[in-house]
Order: sequence, then C-alpha cells, then structure tokens
Amino acid sequence: MPSHTPETLTAAQRAERLRLSGHDAGPSTTQDATMSTETKNPPKASTKNEKYREQARAALSLPPLRNATEGLDPRSDMDMSFSLFSVHDIEPYEYNPRTQPNPLYDEIKASIQADGITNAITVTRRPGQDKYTTYGGGNTRLMIAKELFKAGDQRFARLHVIVKAWAGHARTIAAHLAENKMRGDISFWENAQGVQTFKTELEKERGRPLTASELNSELKAMGLNFGIRVLQNLAFAVEHLAPVGPWLRATEVNTVIRPLVGALHQLGERLGRRVEAQQAIQETLHRHASSMAAQAAAKTLQQQQAGGEEKATPPTLDVPLLVQDLHETVATLLKLDARAVPAMISALESDAHISAETLRQVKVAPPAAAPVPAPVPTPHQPPLAGMLAPVPAARAPAPSAAPTGPAARPSVPAYAPDLPAPVPDSSLLIAESPNADLQGLVLEHLSNLNNVVPLHDILCAVQTMPFGYLADLPEQDIAHANGQALPDAQVVLRAALWKVLAALSGQYDRRITATITDVNASRWTQAVARGPQGFEEACLEAATVQVQSLDGQPAIALPDLYQVLAAPDVGFSLTRLMAVMERIRLNHPERFLPGWEPLF
Repeated sequence: MPSHTPETLTAAQRAERLRLSGHDAGPSTTQDATMSTETKNPPKASTKNEKYREQARAALSLPPLRNATEGLDPRSDMDMSFSLFSVHDIEPYEYNPRTQPNPLYDEIKASIQADGITNAITVTRRPGQDKYTTYGGGNTRLMIAKELFKAGDQRFARLHVIVKAWAGHARTIAAHLAENKMRGDISFWENAQGVQTFKTELEKERGRPLTASELNSELKAMGLNFGIRVLQNLAFAVEHLAPVGPWLRATEVNTVIRPLVGALHQLGERLGRRVEAQQAIQETLHRHASSMAAQAAAKTLQQQQAGGEEKATPPTLDVPLLVQDLHETVATLLKLDARAVPAMISALESDAHISAETLRQVKVAPPAAAPVPAPVPTPHQPPLAGMLAPVPAARAPAPSAAPTGPAARPSVPAYAPDLPAPVPDSSLLIAESPNADLQGLVLEHLSNLNNVVPLHDILCAVQTMPFGYLADLPEQDIAHANGQALPDAQVVLRAALWKVLAALSGQYDRRITATITDVNASRWTQAVARGPQGFEEACLEAATVQVQSLDGQPAIALPDLYQVLAAPDVGFSLTRLMAVMERIRLNHPERFLPGWEPLF
C-alpha cells in the first residue's frame, strides 16, 4: 500500500492498518474515537465545498454526442443531385398533361440515336416508392431511351439523370405544364386537363378550394401566366365540352363555342329546362366526338394502307356544323323554331330579366336579300360609284358642332329589335327587324350620317372591301363639297368623321386596298401608288388629316373621336353602324384577313 502520513489517514484507514499489523481495529484512545465520530459526521463546510465541486464538474462536462443523420430517411433524395439509374428504374409521370404523342417524336429519336441524350432527364420519387418518375418534361426522351434499349442499344441501359426532391403532385404537374408551354407543343385540351389536375392536387394539399384568382396567382408563381380569362375558358371546356375536348382550339372556344353553349344553358334555364338542355348539348357533343374519332381512324388506316411515312393529319372540328346542330337540338327540346334561337339569345343577352313569354314571342326575320352587285362603270361615271346621293339643300340640316353641354340623345331601348343579333354562325336572323340585309343596314346608317355631315362625295361603293365602302380623298379638299364651301363647324366634323370611317373600312390594310385592281379607280389608290411621300402629300393637299411622321399614314387623335361621338345624331348613328359591322364580322369571316399589314 502507498505510504501516507498519519495525519492524512482517516480513522477507518488507520484501523485497517492496525488490523493488518496485528493490533485491535477499535479505537484505542479517546482521540481516535473523536476522529471516527468526525469522519461519520463531517463539518458542514466540508459538505458545502463538495457541492461546489460537483457543480463545477457538471459545468465543465460536455453534452453527449448527437447523430447527424438521426431523423433522416435513408431512402430520401438530395435535391438537384446527379445520379446514374437503370432505364428500368424510371417511369413516365402518370399525370403528365400532354397525352398525345410528340409530333416531333421521329426527329427526336433520330437525334438521340445519333448523339445520345444530351439534355439530362430530371426525375423525382414519391415517398415510399421504388421507382422514379420524370419531373418537368422528359417523357419523350425516356420513351425513346426505353425503345432503343429494348432494340439492343446498350448505351441506354443506364441514364445520367438529375434528381429532384419530391415536392408534391401540384408542383410536379406545374413543372410539366411549364416545360410543354415553353416548347409550344401542348394543345388547348391538354392545357385544360393539366390545369384542372393541378388545381385538384393543390386543393388536396391546402385542404380547401381555390378561387380563380388564387389559382392564377399560384400558377404565376410557378412561371405559368395564363390569365383569368384563359383559366375560365379552360375550366369551362373541362366542365362542359369534354366530349370534343381533343379537337378544341383556343380561339374557337373563346369566341364561338363557350359563348354559345353558355347562352344555350341560360336559355334553357329561362324556359325552365336547364338540366334537359345541358343533357341535350352533351349528347350533341358526343355525336360530334364519335364522328371525329371515326374520321381520325379512317385517316390513319388510309395512311397505313398507302404505306406513307408521314403521319395522318388529324381531323378538324367543324365548328359551324356544331353550332347549327346545337341550335337545332336545343330548339327541338324547347319546342322552338331553330332559326329563332340566335335572336332569342341576343334578346336574353340584352335583357337579363326578360320573361319566358317575351322570349317565345321573338320573331324570325325573312331570309336576307342577296347583295346588289356593284354598278358597272360607264365612260361618264367614275370607276367607283358613290354610295350616297347628295342631300338636297332644302332639307339639309343646320351645321352641327360638338356640344359644350349635355346633348339630347334618341331614346334607345334596352333591347333594340332593329339591330342585328350577334350570333356566331353565318345565319342572318334579326329579331323583329324591318331590314335583314346587313349591307343595307350599313348603307342606311351611312345615309343618316350623310344627312348631318356631307359624305356623298367621299364615300364610294366597293364590293371587295369588308363593309362594301371606301372613304376616298375629297376631290378638292375637306372644306368643300361639290365645289361649295362648307361651314366651319361642318368642316371640323367632316374631317374627323372621314378619319373614323376610313379606319373602319379596312383601307389602311394594303392587302385590302390591293383588291381594287384599277389604281385609277379612286384618289385613295392613286395616292397609295405614289409611295409614302406621295401619299403624305396627297393627304395634305386634301387638308384631310395630318400625317404621322413615323409610318406616313393618317392618324386619329382623341379630339377627333370626341367630335364624332359627342355631336348630336352623329355619335348615335356611328355606334349603330359599328354594331352592324361587328355582326358582319361574325357572320362573314371570309371577308376579313387575319392580322394587319400597313400600307407602306
């Protein structure tokens, strides 16, 4: 045992030493007994010091080591990591918005076969799943890789991929939508289904329904800026147009099909048969869908029999025929004259509170008269005959100027029966109309304007123009008509009205002006033939308009619009004229060219 001095030994230790040396272990002296008693009951100061020492040891001790991977799923994926997967470990995404084969499949396959997949596929994996799915596109590349590997190309046995951590179905669907939209190879119907699926999955994640505004904001946050109007069209198509969905086009849904189907729903509701009308519309859509599917199958079979390499062109939905069938189907259900349905729709749109009895009293106008052919020019007649006759001086109205205060207006009923009903098909049905000839209505409203402001010397009848007229440059200048000077108030109004009528006619489009093959037929075509500088000079000589320096074409200023809209009788007749023009635009799209091409 180590040696210790007696002072440092406790009573127990001393007793043990004495026992080993043969002495009695019990206390032999009073001093030993006292020390033993002190050992059993140490002073309070000693206990307090020991407590402080224990606290110091605890303060200096380090916490136990923690496991850095505790709580992590060993099967979870690191976001945006790179990996090498077997081609069998990746599957196409089941909610991929694009359902039709990629039209460039063969070209993409040839490129991949030659150079491999140069654009790595991004994949993701749902929790608890063994296999990965594509994320944000890549389904076509994956399909081609599987096809080439199956054919024996070992290059595609394993694929280099980018792994994306799972973020939920909504975000994955949005990524696919964004990819397809960027490539521009997704149809209207695929967009509609994709957005609907995104909305459904996001509502599951949020636990509540989303408004159209919230849906738009969520899509915009993910790089998809559809807009409220487009989202409404997509939702309407999914809810009401599903049978013909694969053949829908955005423009036709927005301008024709959705307005018509929605109006037929309202018509059925107003006449107490909304549910039946919806069912009848769905049956009509299914008939057209069956016809489209049969056409597609026939084209595919014909292409296969011909042995051609090019894919069959998909059939196009016959929208005018669909419109006609919808009219007839709903009319039969509601026991109406099918020819009156467009006019009834127009009446319902004009007065949302119109009664069922009033609707059933809407009459069908007689068939429109054929347009009167343009007069054949004679040696004593200008090539383009004037549309209007001069107003006799005896009944010429007093010069009109823009009013400085409130002006009286002809009373206009909520539903004006003599205005054409804006229907989307080519029929010319006008409820209770005294004149169903649209070209005649154009002439009628131009004549009303001519009664206020002389126009007979500058308006020419041109059948090739969209609305049948051309606003020609005046023979002398805008301040004179038939060689006579006009009052100042009429000069200002006549100049402004000329600009508006010229803009509405379509003559600022060089393709339309070019339909007048005889350059000398009008002063307008002669001025256009002189080029930008000559045209500008001709306009200035006529004192008709000031010419913009940017493109050399006449410009309409805001005061011009105020002049024509604020003048008594002029604004009223002009707005009615524009309503008839819109009807012609809807009923006769063949008279209009897409886009616009400036004169120079």
